[in-house]
Amino acid sequence: GNIDTNAQGVATTGVYMTGTTASSAIAKTAGTVDDATTGQTITFTTGAMTLAADGTTPANQAVVGNQSAVAGKFKFTASNDSYTIKEVRFTIAGTDATSAAVNSLTLKDGSTSLATVPYDGTNDYYNVTGLSLPVAANTSKVLTAEYNLAIPYTDGTTVTTGKAATLTMSYAKVANSQGTET
Repeated sequence: GNIDTNAQGVATTGVYMTGTTASSAIAKTAGTVDDATTGQTITFTTGAMTLAADGTTPANQAVVGNQSAVAGKFKFTASNDSYTIKEVRFTIAGTDATSAAVNSLTLKDGSTSLATVPYDGTNDYYNVTGLSLPVAANTSKVLTAEYNLAIPYTDGTTVTTGKAATLTMSYAKVANSQGTET
């Protein structure tokens, strides 16, 4: 039969067989109704998606403008259920660094570019929507965020050099295998 998707706990399967042999028409029974042969143990639990900075994220680094630089690597780990990453949002330390020193942010899955988004100065973040990235149950996926740096300049008021532009993932929308978004 079907198992309720809200089931919690542990279940142990069992087998009790009774029947008649085809060649000799003799009735046979294996086990009893109350003492079935023990089978597989199944544990029912809920799934979870955890997010963390990946261990390969570069620590402090000095970079020059007019190039791309890895700003952070973020690890999504799916436990006991499959998930789909649908949206991610990043904030950056220092608003003058974001609007002047970083032109845009590119999100990558390995070497594949998924999206390049501009900085949203109204809301102070980079928001990547329209994703559909599967993470199979009990596996992980690492996404890389790269800054696309501006050409360094100063106009006497705005200075784009010497910035500590630390990136943080501030939000992620994921859906489990049932389509429930969190």
